[in-house]
Amino acid sequence: METVNAIWGVPLWIPFTLAAAALQAIRTAAQRQVAGRLSPDAGNFARYVFGLPIALLYLGAIALGGAAIPAPSAQAIAIVAAGAFAQVMATRALIIAVSDQNFAVGVALSKTDVVQAAIVEAIAFGVRFSPQGIAGILAATFGVMVMSAKGAGRFIALLMTGWMARAALFGLAAGTGYAVSGVAYRAASLELGGPALPAAATALAIALSLQTVGLGSYIALRDRESFFAVLKDWRVSGLAGIAGGIGSICWFSALALETVAFVRTLGLSELFFSVLIAIVLFREKPTPAELGGLVILAVGVALVLSVS
Repeated sequence: METVNAIWGVPLWIPFTLAAAALQAIRTAAQRQVAGRLSPDAGNFARYVFGLPIALLYLGAIALGGAAIPAPSAQAIAIVAAGAFAQVMATRALIIAVSDQNFAVGVALSKTDVVQAAIVEAIAFGVRFSPQGIAGILAATFGVMVMSAKGAGRFIALLMTGWMARAALFGLAAGTGYAVSGVAYRAASLELGGPALPAAATALAIALSLQTVGLGSYIALRDRESFFAVLKDWRVSGLAGIAGGIGSICWFSALALETVAFVRTLGLSELFFSVLIAIVLFREKPTPAELGGLVILAVGVALVLSVS
């Protein structure tokens, strides 16, 4: 099976990333509906346990389509495991950051995962970014940070006064975790070898299996009530998990085709979809800071796409 890298002249990683961003916004909206009924860990477990069957079905469909499924080596499994663990820990760090009184700066700094991923790729894998690409990454990141902090002025003030606060440190840690997980997932797909899409599907199946078993065991031992609540609330939790599972297919496929920094930069377009969902479903009006941040984000995304 030969991987098609473009459709109608459009690099395939772009529609994969846009679909992943839209599905992530849908998953977040679904999780918002169960936020009061499930703990944060249980919400993440729902994403993994309901997303895993989707990933396995997708891997099976690729195999039935005639593709050769790569046999994972011990090194590939170890790389996926590192990414899966980093992702779970990043989510935990973000939860701690948003629970602090200085949560705005924590959330904003968690968005530095794109910049951190670019640094890791440059150092570890020798990836070279053009000045235009770097400008796009920085602009998109700043746009999202402005949105998170409710305005550029407020963001700068928070950064000046609270960059050593507990929320800021955990926000940065969350960004590091997400950056490491993205780079690890791409590295695992490349380590598996062969066509990009079967490799990405294999890496995803391994990651979700490890996360389901690991986090599921943790919750079952620490909070059995939440464990069973996830299964009982399958209608809404299942929607979040299925959207997350399909979204993960798109994320892993995009990461197997393009550098993490560019994929994650375009992935910030999730904010566009989130604002749209907030307007349509929750009747919320975007603030001037959100609109300004979206404009800056759009400029950054346009710069990245122009050099991809």
